Amino acid sequence: MTLVDLRSPNRLSALKNQGSRKVASMPAEFRSLEESRMYLELLVRRLPHLMASINAESESLNFLKLDTIRYIPKWYTEERDRYLAEHEKWHEAFTLFLSRTQPSKTNSLGAKALKLQYLSSYFAAAGIRTSEEPWSDTRRFMPMLREIISLVKQILRDPRTEREEGMFSIAMKVICPLFGVAWRCPHRALQKEAIGLLLSSRRREGLWDSIFAGRLTQWIMELEDENSLDVEGEYVPDCVRSAGFDILTFDAQTRRMRVRCLLPEWNFLEWKIRETVITW
Repeated sequence: MTLVDLRSPNRLSALKNQGSRKVASMPAEFRSLEESRMYLELLVRRLPHLMASINAESESLNFLKLDTIRYIPKWYTEERDRYLAEHEKWHEAFTLFLSRTQPSKTNSLGAKALKLQYLSSYFAAAGIRTSEEPWSDTRRFMPMLREIISLVKQILRDPRTEREEGMFSIAMKVICPLFGVAWRCPHRALQKEAIGLLLSSRRREGLWDSIFAGRLTQWIMELEDENSLDVEGEYVPDCVRSAGFDILTFDAQTRRMRVRCLLPEWNFLEWKIRETVITW
């Protein structure tokens, strides 16, 4: 499951430090996939509370709940980096475990899912700019974004996953990682591939619907294409991309949603708001 936490900064500060002693005792090498999963779930649960507490003190565009123009205040940079270092420590212990213990055919899918969750969580936090940066530099995460797409395709090609097509899963698997690439990736070809994977089959994971996620990110991409007509090359600069989006109304029965998106004008001094209704 994923969340946008609206609790008070004081409450968030308490939640982001839950399990600190457990994280400090994380082994240098995991003994099983189950142990790997337990530590990763703890890290992934702590990180949204940290990011929400940072957002409460970061300049924002106010109405945007998902706002890429926000930044990490200077006094939070060190703390964010510490949380990212915990993720990196987990990855080292996980990689060492896999190098010495070949997962069985049954467990190989779980190992890929854990790696995918790690990459998505890391990118979500590391991709937010610091107060010293005028724009996010998402291009530096391209190796990570490519690996996310590669893992998603491996998981979707697995016969066990294919049998789940059209089924509901309470666990987050591929939709949220794909959404991150489809929304934030600066490389147009890879972004389109992520959108195509979302739209290729209807999947439901937690509160996420793959068709809705695909159509939302496709609309945002089309707006950004209009905003960057004079930009050449396979990458679109972060400075002309959307600042974020809001879900204004949502009707699950009719599958209709009104959303709005904020885009920079070319002079970067003003913003333009675009709205549409998405059905799925």
